[in-house]
Amino acid sequence: MRTVLISLLLGSCSSTVQSFANAATSTASSRYDENMSDDKKLLVADEASEKLTPWANRWTNNHIGFHLNDVNPVIKKYGPRYLTTSSDEGSTTSTVVKNDEVCDAPDHDKNKRIKRAKRVFVPLCGKTVDLAYLTDLADEVVGVEGIRMALEQFAEEQAQLNVSLETTTKDGFEKFQGDKISLLKGDYFELDATKTEGVFDFIFDRASMVAIDPKLREAYVDVLGNLLAPGGTILLVVLERQGSEEAMKQGPPFTIPEATVRELYEPKEWVESITFLEKTDQLEEKPEDKERYPDLDHLYELVFEIKRKA
Repeated sequence: MRTVLISLLLGSCSSTVQSFANAATSTASSRYDENMSDDKKLLVADEASEKLTPWANRWTNNHIGFHLNDVNPVIKKYGPRYLTTSSDEGSTTSTVVKNDEVCDAPDHDKNKRIKRAKRVFVPLCGKTVDLAYLTDLADEVVGVEGIRMALEQFAEEQAQLNVSLETTTKDGFEKFQGDKISLLKGDYFELDATKTEGVFDFIFDRASMVAIDPKLREAYVDVLGNLLAPGGTILLVVLERQGSEEAMKQGPPFTIPEATVRELYEPKEWVESITFLEKTDQLEEKPEDKERYPDLDHLYELVFEIKRKA
């Protein structure tokens, strides 16, 4: 479900809702075994729900053109700013920590940035390689996802993290445990700090909020607020459509302009500040995508920093 650039890359789906449901139910049934607990069976069966059926079908049929093979440029650019710190007081140099080494820094800054003790959360994570990248910057990374196959594939593809397919189930969530990483399979909207075993210093929300029904955005933000530690940061990435009236209504990904971000977050008592960081036109970054979205004049990617009060 990181899936949210998901529909962007997939276009329209020709299957009917019923065929989605049949495919997801069949997939869920095929994953049962005699030793699976009732809790796990319910978690798998949930993929046949109205919310998850389309996503389950796409994963089952490997229609995941939305998945990026490389680390997202936004987290590569901004992650070290929030997840590393300079050994020189007052330094604002941002460098990249990779495999415990500082890279791409001026010579006089080499070895001057160190990792902070941080917990990081990635909502609707799919099998994004951003999770693996973040384990190099933080002490612990936690992702949540509704489709089990996505987490299974992540475990297989990121073998260096030793994510076990032997899971535990508690409070409605199935947990995949690895080195410095925990992956939770379940309903995002049921999350709280108890189920995630604590709050988070940093949340990377890329194309997650734009994937959900707009009517659920208020509840979505409330979950993040309950998971963010005092003084913590959300790095938020959303998409803003510009084009025909019909194209503006389409989604997911649903359009979220800056005004909507501020309407959602500014009234929250826990929010200290909202800072707009950058804006890029994805149709200019990838001109080939213009053929896929003929009714869009622009598809802007907006990046925000949202700080919680200490």
